[in-house]
Amino acid sequence: MRVAYDVQAMARVKSLHQTKTARLGRAMSASARAGRRLQPIGAPALGVCRYARAFQGSGFRALGAIVAAAAQKTLILSRAMRVAVLEKEGKRDWYCLEGALARRFLGSPIDGCALHESEVVPWSFDELRAPGRPSKIVCIGRNYAAHARELGHAVPDAPLMFFKPPSAIIGPGESVVLRAESERVDFEAELGVVIGKRASCVPRHEALSHVFGYTCVNDITARDLQKTDGQWARAKGFDTFCPIGPWIETELDPSNVRVQCIVDGVIRQDARTAQLIFDIPYLVSYVSRAFTLEPGDIIATGTPEGVGPLQAGERVTVAIEHLGELTVSVAAPNSPALRPV
Repeated sequence: MRVAYDVQAMARVKSLHQTKTARLGRAMSASARAGRRLQPIGAPALGVCRYARAFQGSGFRALGAIVAAAAQKTLILSRAMRVAVLEKEGKRDWYCLEGALARRFLGSPIDGCALHESEVVPWSFDELRAPGRPSKIVCIGRNYAAHARELGHAVPDAPLMFFKPPSAIIGPGESVVLRAESERVDFEAELGVVIGKRASCVPRHEALSHVFGYTCVNDITARDLQKTDGQWARAKGFDTFCPIGPWIETELDPSNVRVQCIVDGVIRQDARTAQLIFDIPYLVSYVSRAFTLEPGDIIATGTPEGVGPLQAGERVTVAIEHLGELTVSVAAPNSPALRPV
């Protein structure tokens, strides 16, 4: 279990704890008489919540409010959770998936919103939607040596970065729409890193503390346009060219998980993140030195060898060990190519 603290709020708690010992003693005695146990400063966030409730229940409300504010911001980062966006009755909300049940968040968990205390509902896979709408999607090219070689490129000396626009995002069960402008649209299975805390010039050893969780990404690419355009914005950025999901896993060791792409039941890509040229902590640190990463932003960490073209009517799945499977269908172009003027 990871433990995250709101440092300023907890410092205020510690200060009050040191300067109000007499009142704290009375509050603790009252709590003990009521059968509630107070957790010490520095307890995990779940304990912090109990600590807050005990003070609020014993009449020491000011301190309870401070602790509760810290707990609300940090609780979701202290638990291993599967976080998803579900659409129910036309409304999309964030939920924590707990087996066959889902507990609704009061807002975005990436922004620190707490879970609803009592709203627990059943859920189904067809209710899953793309988990989030990041301000940016930073992708890493040629981060597996074998993939660089299969495209005829040298292994890069530093991470090769490019963007996909948020407008390219689709979720589980939706369709990648092929483009009339392209004769070859490829799949690219990748592990996605979801940022949880603002990151700017973050050192490598602190990088993972800025990560909220992990998700599957399919970096759909118009391969022929990637070659002819010279830069990759159009080839990588068409609408529907960034499937993400099916959820965000908050507790995952990203150092050596299996990444696969499966097209109509046939495994087309198969590698492990241990084969990444630049690992996850390095990427978070490196990217944060170029662009400030905001909560919800996604880093797509690169695709293994085996990329290949998609055809209308196929179903393509990104499967990541200990995380889940993201499946979308492939649809024919819905508009003709733009003719030259």
